[in-house]
Amino acid sequence: MNKKLLLCLSLFLVGCAPSTGSTPTTDNSISDPTSTISPSETSPSTPEIELNETVFVSEVYASLHSTFGKAIELGNIGEEKVELDGYKLIIYSGKKVTKTIDFTSLDFIDANGTYIIANKTNDEYDYHSKANMILDGDYIYGSNKIELYNKEGYLFEVFGSELKFDYALNSSHLKLPQFYGPSVETYDRLHYINVRVDDTYSYLGNLECPFTTQEEILKGPTITEELFNLPFEDVSSPGGGFAEVTVQSFGDGDTTVFKFKEDYDNVESSERTRYMNINCPEISHSPDGSGAEPWGYAAQDYNNDVLRGAKKILVQSVKGYGFRETYGRLLGFVWYSTKENPELSDYTLLNLEMVREGYAYYGGSDPLNELYSNNIYYSTYFDYVYLFAQNSKIRIHGEKDPNFDY
Repeated sequence: MNKKLLLCLSLFLVGCAPSTGSTPTTDNSISDPTSTISPSETSPSTPEIELNETVFVSEVYASLHSTFGKAIELGNIGEEKVELDGYKLIIYSGKKVTKTIDFTSLDFIDANGTYIIANKTNDEYDYHSKANMILDGDYIYGSNKIELYNKEGYLFEVFGSELKFDYALNSSHLKLPQFYGPSVETYDRLHYINVRVDDTYSYLGNLECPFTTQEEILKGPTITEELFNLPFEDVSSPGGGFAEVTVQSFGDGDTTVFKFKEDYDNVESSERTRYMNINCPEISHSPDGSGAEPWGYAAQDYNNDVLRGAKKILVQSVKGYGFRETYGRLLGFVWYSTKENPELSDYTLLNLEMVREGYAYYGGSDPLNELYSNNIYYSTYFDYVYLFAQNSKIRIHGEKDPNFDY
């Protein structure tokens, strides 16, 4: 076979083969992410391999009180120990490579175990005692892109991106068990969740996770006894607790006038209540119908229909924030249940449901980190369902409102 025919045949075979990952440059001295090349760009003689990796980035851990108290946890879901000799992990800061780790024959992950790589600087949690490797400096910031290459030099796991994003600054970023295993060349933020970090617990050093599937997070937080026993009003400020209400008059997608069953010093017997941290499209407040936006009336209908069908409604005050917003309306989280005698776990957070269903925009707020459920901040639930709705391109995120006159 002549050289030209052999070259054409080789290029054809490579072009038909499915992509399985990227491989770093052969000199093992990666200094720029653009130095990686995909299998389709490698030598035609490079054999196609099947990626059966059981190793993945299972957590990026963050200390709550230390700038550099962070670590990367690799997990292994295999039933056998994995020898890491020949694997490579690359840590970026933006597009710049800040640390390349070449594992040796001394490095391994036990079956269903973890391997922890820690920054040099310690913190009050003494997480170095769990570390398998302590770096010679502080390279993990909680906003890094991390790449993991196997023994054949193929990129099979990616965490984060080159864009600056605070993945895990004050919380640990855990991969959901539903998505355990390699991500190949893509990073999906919906595969990970941020969990609360304080001095009472950590998921570092194990493959535990507060949730198993994405569906569990999409349901939102639940009301616990701990939350329920918080005061609705604490002297002159919100305490994060709950007040039972009924509907006095319906509003738009993110506002309702509620009648309170108990008396509070800083709350009237009935209050126009603005749903905390969400913003629905506008309805018209003018006789000529001007000012209305697509999905505004649909959001109004959805909100009001939910409340009409509710047997019990609670308003939760926003701990660490304030009772009122700019226009004097009460601020709160609205919970409802369709059961006559509901358990606390039977309530659904309507604010979050409006976001998940694509009827409302979400604006993040630090006070959401004063409240949590299942070791997950309220802000994490909202961030997650908002991204889910955006990716689904439903309603305000891409669909045309069939009842709106464009």
